[in-house]
Amino acid sequence: MANYCANSIYFYGSDKKLLTELWKKIDECIDNRENRSVKKLLLLHGYTQDEADELADGRDYFTYLDDSVTACGKDEYSFCAETESAWEPGMDAFEDLLVRKYRNKIKMVYQSEEPGCGIFVNSDKDGIYFTDRFRISWCYNDKYGTAYFSDWEETVEDLNGNFPKAKIDISTTPAEAEKHIRKAYGLKDGCNDFITVDVFECSEETAA
Repeated sequence: MANYCANSIYFYGSDKKLLTELWKKIDECIDNRENRSVKKLLLLHGYTQDEADELADGRDYFTYLDDSVTACGKDEYSFCAETESAWEPGMDAFEDLLVRKYRNKIKMVYQSEEPGCGIFVNSDKDGIYFTDRFRISWCYNDKYGTAYFSDWEETVEDLNGNFPKAKIDISTTPAEAEKHIRKAYGLKDGCNDFITVDVFECSEETAA
């Protein structure tokens, strides 16, 4: 069985009519309880079955869609869709779709995470739609927490609030912070108590 990667995607651009066309086709996928797959979206856009099979994993499917396309700034519109994909973000299908069928007039940014495989990606380098840059997850003495932060200073403040003996500072790297906390609190691999400090890879935004 595949581990599933959770993905949030914002599609945006200045052509509201074109965005609405894409929104309607994703909505058609969402409304089909038997087949919400990303592959179906490609077929609705006229891809052949072979083309769709090459670009999309049959296990990737839509889980959410905004109610409508909305204005998000001067002459710009957007909507959010969410998918779950096998093992990794699986954005090839969307990237190809925006180039081939929407003539570079729709862009996208996405945030993905699959903790089991250590995948944390935020392609929104300007932080317009997605601001998360760090994620901490921990369990200690039957208490646990998961939180997201837009900068390292906020992350350090939260870590020190929960693990003051580790004495984390801004110059400490995420990997060093994990190490200091494990040492200060005796956290060991394989035990119920744990700490992970994950960093979202912030690549160039995906633009058609």
